[in-house]
Amino acid sequence: MSDLRRIENEVAVRQARVAHLLRISGNLSIAIMALWGDSPRAEAMLRMCEASMRWEGPDGRDAGTLANLRELFAEAREHRDAGDFPAAMARLRVVYDMVSLAVIRVSGE
Repeated sequence: MSDLRRIENEVAVRQARVAHLLRISGNLSIAIMALWGDSPRAEAMLRMCEASMRWEGPDGRDAGTLANLRELFAEAREHRDAGDFPAAMARLRVVYDMVSLAVIRVSGE
């Protein structure tokens, strides 16, 4: 493979990784707003977040980050189910911040 082709492939993979993380970020934003607004669709939004975090990404390099996100997200769900809204929201905010930092990290690679 030529050097130019390799570079183009690396850029495409990086863009796909960022896009995947941005999708998670967007889903989290919608879910957080739905929870704050006590929307009847909040549960559906949370499931969208879970679904977007299941995929390991285009090349697997974000698997560790995604595992951490899934773990914190599961804790948020547990707190929500237990009726502890502040604890659930705190964890969702941490998940959101971690995704934002991952976007910055991957964008700079």
